[in-house]
Amino acid sequence: MSRPQGSGGRASAAVEVAAASSLGGRRFEPVQERLVEPDLRAAADRLRLPAGSLNFLVPECPLPVGLPDLLVASLDQAALHRRLAVGAPPILSEPAMRLVASLSTTRPVTVDSLAGLLGLTKRQASRVLLGLAKVGAVHRQGDRWFRADGFEPVGRTYALEAKVDDWRSGLDQCLRYGAYADSTTLVLPRMSEKVRTSAVTRFSALGVGLYVDGKWLVRPRLSRLKVPKRLLASEYVLAALGDTVSLSSAKRL
Repeated sequence: MSRPQGSGGRASAAVEVAAASSLGGRRFEPVQERLVEPDLRAAADRLRLPAGSLNFLVPECPLPVGLPDLLVASLDQAALHRRLAVGAPPILSEPAMRLVASLSTTRPVTVDSLAGLLGLTKRQASRVLLGLAKVGAVHRQGDRWFRADGFEPVGRTYALEAKVDDWRSGLDQCLRYGAYADSTTLVLPRMSEKVRTSAVTRFSALGVGLYVDGKWLVRPRLSRLKVPKRLLASEYVLAALGDTVSLSSAKRL
């Protein structure tokens, strides 16, 4: 499939895509939660997304920590094209991604330096580097290594979770997804006035969005994730989108 096109000045309309990857958790069919789907999609439609981005809705998109009910992937077109040009398949191993993220694209480092930085043995680091080099994610220059230019997060991820009434459980899930997603939101069809004030205070403090009965009670904040986490989430998104963004379906690390 050809690469999706988007406008340069504003975010494109979101395209829904079924996840091509089945990693990250086990799917199930919660009948009651399905009743909240219209609200879930309405919340996704009302997210503030970056101008000029390519946007995809991926139901139950795998992340390293599970399957959010809906993931909005807002991709930066330039970053996406640079990542596609690398040619490497999605890297879905967290140890490998920590290593990739620790490398510079311009300042090569030795295996010893890298191993010491990450708490690995030289043998462990060398083995992972050689595997990454085979797919073009990293390159070697003498006895030093550097990351492939263009291997970077391709955009932002917004995880949304739907619950019928158990907002505490939903918040716990949002916090778990927030270890990798740039933003998380809990969607509910209703919330009693008795708990609303305390819930709003808690969600606001945590930066988690709260969307109830078709309205934002709390808008989500973008997290300040470390690069390895953002990179790994980005790679999971690319794996889920598959040929939608013309990424090779070669074997994944």
